[in-house]
Amino acid sequence: LAGSQAVHAAILKGGASHINLPFRKPLEPTLAERKALRQAHANESQTPPLFFPAKSLEPTSMNLPADVIALLTRSKRPLCIAGPAHPHTSFPEAVSIAEWLQAPLLAEPGSHLQPSPTTISHAGTVLASGRNANPINPNETLNETLNETLNGSQDPDLILLFGHQPVTKSVLSALRAWEHVPLIHIVREGSGLDLPLGTVASVRIPANTVLDTDFSRGDGGASALYDPAWLARWKAEDGRAASRIDSILESYSSLTDPHVFRTIPRRLNGFGVMVSNSFPVRDFGMFRGASRGTSGGGDASGDGSVGSSGGAGGNGESLVFVNRGAAGIDGILSTAAGLAKASSQKWACFIGDLAFLHDSNALMTLRNLKLPMIVFVINNGGGTIFRMLPVADQTDLYQTYFETPQQVSIGQLAGAHGLGFQRIETREQLEAWRPPESLDVPLVVECVTSADDSMKIRKAADRVYLGDAGSHASVRSATAPKADPK
Repeated sequence: LAGSQAVHAAILKGGASHINLPFRKPLEPTLAERKALRQAHANESQTPPLFFPAKSLEPTSMNLPADVIALLTRSKRPLCIAGPAHPHTSFPEAVSIAEWLQAPLLAEPGSHLQPSPTTISHAGTVLASGRNANPINPNETLNETLNETLNGSQDPDLILLFGHQPVTKSVLSALRAWEHVPLIHIVREGSGLDLPLGTVASVRIPANTVLDTDFSRGDGGASALYDPAWLARWKAEDGRAASRIDSILESYSSLTDPHVFRTIPRRLNGFGVMVSNSFPVRDFGMFRGASRGTSGGGDASGDGSVGSSGGAGGNGESLVFVNRGAAGIDGILSTAAGLAKASSQKWACFIGDLAFLHDSNALMTLRNLKLPMIVFVINNGGGTIFRMLPVADQTDLYQTYFETPQQVSIGQLAGAHGLGFQRIETREQLEAWRPPESLDVPLVVECVTSADDSMKIRKAADRVYLGDAGSHASVRSATAPKADPK
């Protein structure tokens, strides 16, 4: 009974279930039990598939309610948003629905959606562009700013929100500004989520159920309502965002956090990816989008890409996992180790230096389990995310108690655990880096970056006015380092 309840709860909630079982004394296995355990280990022929409870069940399908489809077919400017999700609770059908509607799709890291022709890879930058206030903080006049950014276009007239609410500040600010816009919330049963403001319909989808997306826009009358320029404007601004970000990055000779996230994910074709909290997940969302002149997110060298929506480019097999909310930076390496152990693919983990040290005992787990993993340590000298807060101005307290700079040798720590180690200190080394063909031993790659220049690039990318090249030039001149007189 307990096992049945646990399996049901795990499928419904999309996570682990905890079962408390009393053990008989003396709390040691009998000889027969030890023999059976050894036999079970000897018979292990392959790693069990990731998330096997849900995949072992035959999925069912359901249609969207007729009144919801009616709302969709009457929309001229629909917008689709997908928040982070567990694979149990994600909605891959969002891609098909967005393509059917020809709606821009804003998919956050960890949404487990494959990139598609309607995906907006730089949604955070598009929405945040043109701010006049502190570029790190949300702008209360986003509505006006977005209208300028989208060349005077109107707000969306319908929003489809799939799964959990997004956590990217610019997307949340946009949702607050669009409270007057009707919103359809599509969520898994048992998620226990509050309805967002503006919700006019909530569709709760049972576990292990897929949405039937075999529908059309209607009898032709509904199609006439659709504004074909709506998606085109979003895609144009997305392309401009990519160009501006590339230009900003190119103007810095130092190696920065954004350079790492603009370059490395495109080289990880076929890898699962775990992204740590703090700046890594924010930089992953802002900078890892598809580069100019590429298709499907690959770079000019033909490498694959971790997709802009948290899926994968190329073979479409990779997953991107994030721990958002109150999870903090504890246990990131251990989580990545669990993901790698539960699947048969290679994995990469992007993690800051402090988060790496917080969970350094997991390095022994990586070594003992011989997991095929690359750990990218973004070593910018401490907890630089606190530079976003007012406390950064309190110079007598900030360094010691908030940024907490560290001088640990990442290479020696990796070597002490018998792991492979590489160090990237320059942009040239970053451009030349490629993943090894085999990962018999887990590999730690330390990326030594400039914290100061990383912050300048984030602010510049966050406040670029995408419709005005002159404004972009002024941002660059104000933030880029001066040329070396030598």
